[in-house]
Amino acid sequence: MEVFFLASKQMHKQVYDLTLSDLEKYPVWYFPMDETVEDELSIKPFETGNPFFPDHQILVRTDFFDKDGRQYDGYIYWNYDKSVETLQPAIFVNKEEYLTFWNGIRRPSWEKEGLSQQVLRDKFPLDFVSQEHAGLPSIKGRLLGLYFLDKENQIDFI
Repeated sequence: MEVFFLASKQMHKQVYDLTLSDLEKYPVWYFPMDETVEDELSIKPFETGNPFFPDHQILVRTDFFDKDGRQYDGYIYWNYDKSVETLQPAIFVNKEEYLTFWNGIRRPSWEKEGLSQQVLRDKFPLDFVSQEHAGLPSIKGRLLGLYFLDKENQIDFI
C-alpha cells in the first residue's frame, strides 16, 4: 500500500494552474486552507513517505476513457459522495490544457471551449476511474457531457 505525507518543500500552486506534469509527479494534491498558502484555491502535493491523512479536500489523479477506448489523464475531487458536482472531474487534453465537467450555475457552451477541448465533444460517454493512492479507494463514474445546475437547481448537461 502506498503511503503519503505532506510535501516538505512548502510547494504550492493555484488549482487552476495544475498541469498533467504536476499530477505525474504527485498524483495526490490537497487544499491546506491555512496560513502557508495564498488563498482557498491554493493546493499542495502529497509525497511518498510517512502517513498523513488531512481533513482537507483532496484531488486524485484519474484515468478517463472515451467511447472509443482512448485514455486521457485528469483528476477528481476525491469524496465518498460520488455526484458530479462533488467530484468535479477534469480531463487534460494536453500537458497543460484541461476541460472541467462541472460548471455550477453557469450553463456551459462547447463553442466557448478551446479547440483542444472541443475535440472531446463527440467522445461521450467518458468513463473514469481514480487511481488508488494514499489509502484512498478508487472511484468510478461515467460522464455524459458538461454538467451544470439548471434554473430549477437540477443537474443537467449538454
